[in-house]
Amino acid sequence: MPSLRVFVSSTCYDLRQVRDNLRNYITGCGYTPVMNEYQGIPYNVTETLETDCYSEINTCDIIVGIVGGKFGTESMDKDGKSISMKEMQRAIEHS
Repeated sequence: MPSLRVFVSSTCYDLRQVRDNLRNYITGCGYTPVMNEYQGIPYNVTETLETDCYSEINTCDIIVGIVGGKFGTESMDKDGKSISMKEMQRAIEHS
């Protein structure tokens, strides 16, 4: 049986230790963490990394959103939402 894929969504730099700990936990449970900093997002040369992240959410079984004190990067839609917020919206739409 294939391992469950767990997408981790958050700002990266300020939550690096939390993300590392979560990665270890997910792996310890026998699941596959999907995290950009560990080459978990395949890059498509015709799209942006942001778009690739949104697409990868559709291939995951679980999404974990970590909310911290930073806004992060605004999405390319320029709608006032962060990429992390848009990732969570994509997961809700996909469920």
